[in-house]
Amino acid sequence: MKKTLLVTTALEKTWKENIPILFLGEWCKKYTRKKLWNNLIFKTQKYHWNDRVKLKNDYSYSKKIYKKIIQQISNDLNNFHQISHNLRYWKIIIGPWLLSFIQIILERYENLKQIENYNEKFETISFNIKKDIMLPKSNESYSRLIMTDTWNHFIFSEIIKNSEINKKISIDEIEFEDEENFQEYLREKHYSHQRKIYSSFLNIFKNKIKNEKFLISESYLGFFDEIKLNFKLSCFPKYINFDLPKNDNPNWFERENFILKNFKPENEFEKILKNLVKIQLPISYFENFKKIRNYVEKINWPAQPDTIFTSHFLQKTTQSFYTAEKIEKNHTKLIVGQHGGVYGQYSFSTIQDYEIDVCDKFLSWGWKDKQNQKIIPFGIIKNISKIKYKKNKNKILFILRSQSRYTHRINSLSGSFQLYKYFNDCFDFCKKLNKEIQHKNLIVRLHARRFWDEGLFLKDEFPHIHIDEGYKNIHKLISNSKLVVYSYIGTGYLETLSMNFPSVIFFDTKNCSLTEETLNDLEVLSKVNIFHFNYESASRFINENYENIDDWWENDKTQEAIKFFCKKYALLRDYKLNELTKIIRNEKN
Repeated sequence: MKKTLLVTTALEKTWKENIPILFLGEWCKKYTRKKLWNNLIFKTQKYHWNDRVKLKNDYSYSKKIYKKIIQQISNDLNNFHQISHNLRYWKIIIGPWLLSFIQIILERYENLKQIENYNEKFETISFNIKKDIMLPKSNESYSRLIMTDTWNHFIFSEIIKNSEINKKISIDEIEFEDEENFQEYLREKHYSHQRKIYSSFLNIFKNKIKNEKFLISESYLGFFDEIKLNFKLSCFPKYINFDLPKNDNPNWFERENFILKNFKPENEFEKILKNLVKIQLPISYFENFKKIRNYVEKINWPAQPDTIFTSHFLQKTTQSFYTAEKIEKNHTKLIVGQHGGVYGQYSFSTIQDYEIDVCDKFLSWGWKDKQNQKIIPFGIIKNISKIKYKKNKNKILFILRSQSRYTHRINSLSGSFQLYKYFNDCFDFCKKLNKEIQHKNLIVRLHARRFWDEGLFLKDEFPHIHIDEGYKNIHKLISNSKLVVYSYIGTGYLETLSMNFPSVIFFDTKNCSLTEETLNDLEVLSKVNIFHFNYESASRFINENYENIDDWWENDKTQEAIKFFCKKYALLRDYKLNELTKIIRNEKN
């Protein structure tokens, strides 16, 4: 029987010509290489999380496994480092990595498991690559690794080798010839010269800073408002100004003997996960842990803060170490602010659940949860520019989102294939607009990071459409438009609604599990034509009302719907900094 070549990533060195190919997913087929793969004999496997019930079940399962492993690995790390930190300490330090890693391995495993449903035999090509090269140094380097074809190819290969799937797949190994360039890409980033100068300046006030009672960092307030908040709290502004101490040498013997040694897998997936955690646990949590811990004790930040306030702090290695140490030793309180617009709208979200779990208080943009008293409906933390709507404009700004080709976290909208379909819906929306709008008045704003080559795709489909590459000031683009159109549920539409700037959103809620309350609230927007459940409805409304956008937006019913929705999801609070100051100061009471 002739074999089919299984291709797991976009690495063309693992492809062959003149043989049937099964692409494991759409992420394998870069648009820039369309001429190559279009000439191959291939089919593309359907994405397993197109089944939304399965997605929800897998999410629940990943949380269950996380609870088992975080407890076990906390014990293992305490034993190895000869310390006795509590579970919350380890959740803060390794939780973001562990949650993401479990979900990545589960997603890759479930993709591969579908191979068992085929009648044919397969072969695949893997690299003979040192596992040292694929080992993350920190959570930051892990975040870069998981975006790469090379790391994902390594993970797919390891899953195949260590599962029953290998009975259907023979593996050919080739040499990995790009080691030097790959290691250079993964090199830890250093902070700017300006930040280091500021850090040196702060050293003059070292004693005062050590005695400060509050730490505000990565608050999402914006540069100037964060400075103002610090001054209100009698603190110096703090910025990330330190590099990790280095230790790039994994100890494979001790990893084998300490990491998850007593963890009992209940199925094949858990067995694979156990083995991969051993070879993927970032060096910062194991070999380099003591160095980082000692370094954190010496950094010029408050020694015994009452409160830490942040919106995007816990994903960073050094900051998470600092936070965990202060919470456990000094009973410091942790206040986390909502970062981005989908919180409270998705029916399940890994990052939302994690942040609420480890914090003492969570400041939402207006929504609340009767079941969780930690959540305070505060309002938008981000500094929203006050863009005045100017009449007699003629441009429509259509904003697209992007996402890594490889799924790296589970939420209601998970899955790389969904994004592939999403772009097709966006392009179909453009096609449905009147030709005059398309040619003269439409500006398509791309995300600055285009993982799917969507800009090239768009240019091929619509050579006449004006494209913004994603680098111009978004607020200037909005101010020069008569209407902003969003094709997703995110931060942007909440910002323009809060500005009371004419906005249209279209989004297929069948492809994303939203809370029942959110769906009901979107119906309120739908009744006044702000929200549309498909691109056909949105394009039809714009075509019919292009000349009367001002009248529609200023209509009393439209304005009432906006006020209703924003109160829950995009609340603008007067005297925001004063209110934040009160919350932070009173946190210990």
